[in-house]
Amino acid sequence: MSAYLEEQMDRGYESMYYKVPDIPALYNCKVCGKTVSNRWHHTRSHKPQNLKCPLCQQVFTRRDNMKTHLKWKHGGLSI
Repeated sequence: MSAYLEEQMDRGYESMYYKVPDIPALYNCKVCGKTVSNRWHHTRSHKPQNLKCPLCQQVFTRRDNMKTHLKWKHGGLSI
């Protein structure tokens, strides 16, 4: 992880974004330039958790994505 990203995350994810003019629900990421509506989820993409499915070893960067995977691919198994 870059020093810039670590510094921004230490200050809170709000400092990593700027508002998109005239579209109140959208933000641009200062790190990668992507336009997003959910800053918290996007911030996680820069600091992935690298979680593995306990059944098939597929890797996920967010816990909620792994839980959805377990539900749909492995018959509703929960963690």
